[in-house]
Amino acid sequence: MDSYYEAGVVFGDAMMHAEYLPNSGGSFFSGVEKSEQEPTSPIPPAAEDPDSALATALKEQFPGYPVVVDLSSIDDSVATTMESMTDDGKAVALVPGLYAAYNSHFTDPDKYYETSNVFGDQMMKEEYLPDTGGSIFPGVQAGSQEP
Repeated sequence: MDSYYEAGVVFGDAMMHAEYLPNSGGSFFSGVEKSEQEPTSPIPPAAEDPDSALATALKEQFPGYPVVVDLSSIDDSVATTMESMTDDGKAVALVPGLYAAYNSHFTDPDKYYETSNVFGDQMMKEEYLPDTGGSIFPGVQAGSQEP
């Protein structure tokens, strides 16, 4: 089985891929959880990374972000799109009205600035995180649990 760690193509959660098998190809999605058939042994915590230039700039421009919020506190169209992709019914607000799917393995909200998929307001995405995928909607405002 160990030879599978050398596989060039894997599939699953985008953040787990970036953390543990970054040099492999495949398809990666937000919020993929372990199946019931996988071992219940704990996964080592994700490494803490120094803030990227993007994270530093966004945190300076939007004090209090990033922050973990309940899906119930954000725009319904975004929450509905994300509900099957998040742990514990949570999202990470990256900037006002722009979110990443929360994964309980990655507890440091700053790590979510590195995500490949964001959800939320179209103009905020185009302005602040244009190189990401995800679903966008016009007019998404900051949720009730955001600064």
